[in-house]
Amino acid sequence: MVVELLANSFGSSQYRNTSQNNLTAIQIEYRKLTDFYDQFFTIFYWIAGTIAIPMNVLLLYLIIKKSPPSLKVYKVLLLNQCITDLFYALSITFLQPRIIPNKWAFAYVALGPVKYLGSEFAYETYCVQLHSIFYTFLSFPLSFGFRYYVLVRPVPQIKSLIMLLLSLWSIAIFQHVSFIFSEWDSKKVLAYLAINKPHYNMSGLIVSGNHMLEKPMTSFVLATIVLPMFPIYVLVVYFYYKVEGFLTANADKLRAQTVKGHRRLLMALTIQAALPVFTIFPPIGIYGLYHLELINVTVIEYLVYVLFAFYPAFSPMITIYFVKPYNMAIQRATGLYVRRFTRAFSLTQTTTGFISETIGGEKQLEMRRPIMEKLGSSKRRSQKLHRETKESRPLQTHFPDRHST
Repeated sequence: MVVELLANSFGSSQYRNTSQNNLTAIQIEYRKLTDFYDQFFTIFYWIAGTIAIPMNVLLLYLIIKKSPPSLKVYKVLLLNQCITDLFYALSITFLQPRIIPNKWAFAYVALGPVKYLGSEFAYETYCVQLHSIFYTFLSFPLSFGFRYYVLVRPVPQIKSLIMLLLSLWSIAIFQHVSFIFSEWDSKKVLAYLAINKPHYNMSGLIVSGNHMLEKPMTSFVLATIVLPMFPIYVLVVYFYYKVEGFLTANADKLRAQTVKGHRRLLMALTIQAALPVFTIFPPIGIYGLYHLELINVTVIEYLVYVLFAFYPAFSPMITIYFVKPYNMAIQRATGLYVRRFTRAFSLTQTTTGFISETIGGEKQLEMRRPIMEKLGSSKRRSQKLHRETKESRPLQTHFPDRHST
């Protein structure tokens, strides 16, 4: 009843006109602190977004235009990951949320440009961001499982992979729709904060939120995000060891290049799966302590999603670095590829005598690579034969006659 009365007063023009006159000294000082935090952490949101959005657009281009035939099927998973990261980067950059937990309620303050479109649109954007996080976690085991699947079975068809992704996405869509309908009225959110956090001055802020008792679906949605984390990472670790074990056990049966390629992609996936350990799990843990009122530091309201914002910035960098065709495409575009191999040719010339300093570029390298590999292989065989001959020769206690056999 108290919340209802306060909610009505928050919506009245009389409150809006007199609220600034009724602020206490504590509220004024606290608002100065939060205004500083707003401006300070907004800078980090823009830094993360300025990196994340262009990087994911670049990766999207590389996947579509620069994927070789060998990645024809796997690029479906890469596209899935890239598009999810791009939506997450866009939503969190333009929303720039500050989350205020309070007992059974959650208040979300929009600091980014979305605030100019009102609390309803801000809440919808928050739902998109949460949906992207959830779907990202659901997709983690899929990439690891694919690497193991193609080692022990024929490569699946693209259609089958798309159907699997759509079925997985349907779970995330259900969670997304459920969270949309769990929104609590913004006036009631402000009224609830006024009762439980009277030192907060929320005037002029765009606020949306949830209440776990008033909207029970909120608890269900939060549970679907948090509880699957453990089994998801168990699956990730399981597939990692299955792939690594298979490659180790069959190293002599597989081409060296195949083993190297699988291990390179496995390393990329491992680093990407480890990113949440640094960018998502710590702020969630701190946020939980804050919600339980075991710690009381206002800056935590900002840190949670600021750290989240850097995940989609790092993820495409890892993919571009470890997926060789994309890495090489970037090097060619920037000229690093030609300069690197020109230096390599120059150094090789002093030992082989047939590679010119002026040679540069990928085509020339490909033409000479078989010759270089053959020479290197012959040299290694000669050295090995020399060692074996030397080791098998019996020890001599005197100098033999130069004509003796």
